[in-house]
Amino acid sequence: ALMKKFSVLLEVRDSLNKALEEARNEKVVNKRQEADITIEAPAEVVDIVSTFDDADLEELFIVAKVTLMPADGEEIRASVSKTEAPKCPRCWNHRELGGNANHADVCKRCGDVLDKLA
Repeated sequence: ALMKKFSVLLEVRDSLNKALEEARNEKVVNKRQEADITIEAPAEVVDIVSTFDDADLEELFIVAKVTLMPADGEEIRASVSKTEAPKCPRCWNHRELGGNANHADVCKRCGDVLDKLA
C-alpha cells in the first residue's frame, strides 16, 4: 500500500515538474517556492494524494501551495500560478506568517522551531 502511494506521488511530481518548467520558461514564477499548484487528476489519484497533509505535500513538491481537484479522464494535469503568500525571512518559503504567537514575523513551522531552540 505504501509503495502504491509513493508511486502515485512520483507520477504527480512528474506532471508538476513539467508544469513548473513551463511556468519558469514563461516567467510566471522564478523559483518553485513561488508557485501555487493546482493538480487535476482522476479521483483515485486525488484520494491517494489527499491522504498526505497539505504542508507535507508543499514540502515534498517544494512549492507554496498545493490544491487537488478531481478530473475526468486518466491524465494528471498541473497548473501553476504565482503565489500571493509572503516569503518567510527564515526559511524563504512562501507561507502565511504569524502562525506562532511568539514569532509573528516568520511562518508557523519556523516559529515552532525557534520555540524549541529557545
